[in-house]
Amino acid sequence: MTQTIVDFFQSVTGNNYLTLFLVSIIPIIELRGAIILIAGMPDVHRIAGMFVSLAGSSVVIIPLLLCLRPILNKLKKTKLFGKIAAFFEDLFQSRAEGVNKKAQEGKMTKKLSSDAKKFLGLSLFVGVPLPFTGAWTGSGVGAFMDFKLWKAALAVFIGNFIAACILTLLTAFIPVKYIDIILYAFLALVVLSLVISFTVAVVKRKKKKAMLAAESSKKDEGDVQAIENGQESTDNTEDLALCDKTSQSTAEETAESVNAVTDGTDTADLLKPQGGKKTDMGILHSEGENEALGHGADVENAKEQSDGENAKAKTDASKE
Repeated sequence: MTQTIVDFFQSVTGNNYLTLFLVSIIPIIELRGAIILIAGMPDVHRIAGMFVSLAGSSVVIIPLLLCLRPILNKLKKTKLFGKIAAFFEDLFQSRAEGVNKKAQEGKMTKKLSSDAKKFLGLSLFVGVPLPFTGAWTGSGVGAFMDFKLWKAALAVFIGNFIAACILTLLTAFIPVKYIDIILYAFLALVVLSLVISFTVAVVKRKKKKAMLAAESSKKDEGDVQAIENGQESTDNTEDLALCDKTSQSTAEETAESVNAVTDGTDTADLLKPQGGKKTDMGILHSEGENEALGHGADVENAKEQSDGENAKAKTDASKE
């Protein structure tokens, strides 16, 4: 199988080193697959082939660090690629969080700064010669680690170099007849890694949606509770306002009653004799009463006199 792949690329490119360079750029295969193919190229020097593969896989580092996140953000807004972009964003984000967490919790890196821990963690992540830990994945992880560009690029490159050295040493001690077995094992690891990564990403995304739904539900319950509390507060305020209004009305009525009583007392005081003497109004009232009594007495006397004269006239008439 290895020889078949080599023959195909040689027929396309016509040069073994150019073949290694192009193969190392392909995602998933990258540097790891290119170095395995070196075993099927007897005309290629292992060290020279390693550096050519390293150069090819390192070409994508800076473009990915600069453009990956903006491209994913734009693709998420489209209907066609929205879900795919969200999947890769969650994948790189979860990998970045995992690398950062392990780097920060490492016992041997306690004295290092936060950036140094990130740098070391990213380098070791890319340096492990396994599928989905190469330059493509490492650059994607570095883009989501809030890292300076040059530091992230250097960390990915160093990790890529470590992986190239490890694979070159391994293939140097393995007979050529076992290279196909190594290639098959590599492809099996690629498929297994794809399945695991996809499953983990789907599970995490479902958990994230469930958490967001739970938070939204709690928020809605809090809003309803706040509205109910606000309504109760409004009702209490209205009750207090009504009580204040009633109290104010009662106070006004009480004040009016007090004023009325006070006015009545003042009038009585005006009519009340002071120091044993009558007031002017009392004197006028007494004089009016005396005049009325005198007039009544005169009328009675006139009536009695008239009755007497009439009685006398009747008596005289009867004698005659």
